[in-house]
Amino acid sequence: MAGRFLIKKNYVSYVFIFLCLYFISGSVFSHQASNGTHVLNQCKEVSSVGLANSAKPLKQLSPSYPRRGLVKSIEANILVKFKVNKEGKVIDPIIVWQNQSDNRKNTFNTKTLASVKKYQYEPARNENGEVIESASRVLIRFRFEELKDNLTVSNASYEKILYKLKKINRKNGKTRDFELVKIVKDVDAVLKDNNLSKIDKAVFYYLKAVTLKALEAPNDEIRKILLESKKNYELEIIETLKGGVEVRSVTSEKLNAFSGILLAESYFKDNDYKNVEHELVHLFNGSIHNVLFNKKYYSSWVRLGVSSYNLKNWCNAVTALKNAKQLSKREGKIFPSFLEGPLKQAESQTNKL
Repeated sequence: MAGRFLIKKNYVSYVFIFLCLYFISGSVFSHQASNGTHVLNQCKEVSSVGLANSAKPLKQLSPSYPRRGLVKSIEANILVKFKVNKEGKVIDPIIVWQNQSDNRKNTFNTKTLASVKKYQYEPARNENGEVIESASRVLIRFRFEELKDNLTVSNASYEKILYKLKKINRKNGKTRDFELVKIVKDVDAVLKDNNLSKIDKAVFYYLKAVTLKALEAPNDEIRKILLESKKNYELEIIETLKGGVEVRSVTSEKLNAFSGILLAESYFKDNDYKNVEHELVHLFNGSIHNVLFNKKYYSSWVRLGVSSYNLKNWCNAVTALKNAKQLSKREGKIFPSFLEGPLKQAESQTNKL
């Protein structure tokens, strides 16, 4: 498919060690975009404006994957706006924003709307406790395990650079480093193109950052490039709903995961715990709950736990360290003993709050 290039697993391991996402094969995920149910939101006060008396989901079955989406391996993010009536049923659902990993639209519309119409809610209530009709929304993601390392890039130079990286994988030592330096120069040449889209620019900056990491470049230099990437994949704001809605394209969402992990690692090396916490809380709260507990995230949970502990953000520290401990047990590994003390202290402080 034109403009879609898959990052293969046998490319340079140093460069692509972080190109691992969290999507489960063939599964479709949906979550309520308007409430405070994310992993770490429980650790902060959530504004009650528009939430305290809003409709609460009782049943939200995931839509089936459209046949064309399966055949063409298309991924998507779909934002749906609707009303919940006094009986807790969905009425008037409409798609207000969508992004697909190909250039066509509407592949997912029918399945998405059919699924949302079957949602069931506990209806909202006004200040007097009376049942009322209310507005709501949901963000639905369609993902494939086979495409977890896929970034949709419209610039043909991307494929050429990945091909060169594949060849570098067979080399080592000074020859390998020399070739990686040439890759950095190739990326810089592409970035000079004024017609490069923002999301493509973000991908190339990210590619440069991980190549510099493979070359063991200074931490500050790598971080600077990652932040340049972040500038170009930041949130899109949809003004269709009151107050605006923050959403991400499929590629932006993946880059947010890739770069968030690398940025957090970079800040952690400098003991910049505030920025570590910022990056990882943002990453985890923007991700799908039931796919976060993957061994790929173990180090990130530990870094978040240690950072939040040092910042005395006790609830975040407990949540992160418990998740790291749970992953250790699941993988048959021993949770580091030096983290048991901080976990117990954070639990004790949380109980006092």
